[in-house]
Order: sequence, then structure tokens, then C-alpha cells
Amino acid sequence: MDYKKITTWEQVCQQKGIDSKLPSVAEFPKELQKYITACYQAVIITEVINEGWRPDYTDNNQTKYELWNRIKADKKNRSGFGFSRSLSLNGYSYTISGSRLCFQSHDKAMHAVENFEEVFVILKTHKE
Repeated sequence: MDYKKITTWEQVCQQKGIDSKLPSVAEFPKELQKYITACYQAVIITEVINEGWRPDYTDNNQTKYELWNRIKADKKNRSGFGFSRSLSLNGYSYTISGSRLCFQSHDKAMHAVENFEEVFVILKTHKE
């Protein structure tokens, strides 16, 4: 199925060949349950939207796309600021994106965020 036709969690699961019922996270602390569920969904959604493509982290010339959500300040979030990269100078470390949530193209990344925004926002904000 063309990734552009995949717009619901049920379609993602059908394409992946898995049950659309979300796994139980009852054994995790309540404040982490939605986040853990969103992590699971985001990995599955990304795999399906990428249609089998896997990033090659040995190839620095291969472009990889990660979703970037802008977080607005409100009463719960006093700051709209967030990090997407980190750099440490006592022993060099540089991180850009998580390996399981990279998209093959800008169009695929935009399709994912436009159709599954609620999942990816939970990941970025870590909210209940």
C-alpha cells in the first residue's frame, strides 16, 4: 500500500500485520504510560511509512529526516524551548536524532506528523 494512503493506526497495523490493540502498559508508572505507548506507536508508524527503508548510519551522505515539533509555552509548559541536538566537550558526543524514528524523505516525515500528530507530540513533550 502506498504510504500516502495510510492515515490511521488501524491501517498502519494492517500493513504491518499486527493487532491494532495497544499493548498494556499498566505495570509502568502512570505518568509514563502514554509516553511508552506513543514510543511503540511511533516506531511502528515510522517503519510502515518508510516502506521497508532503513537508515544506513555508516553513510554520512544519506539524508535522514526526523520530526521536529515546535513546543509553545503555556501554563503547563513555561518554556517553549527544547533541544534536538546535544554537544558535550569532555569526550566528544554529538546527537541529532533517534535511529528508529528517521524518515527516508521530507514528504514521508510530513505525512507521518500530519496524520499521527498526537503520537509524535507526546514523544516530544513527554506529557500524560
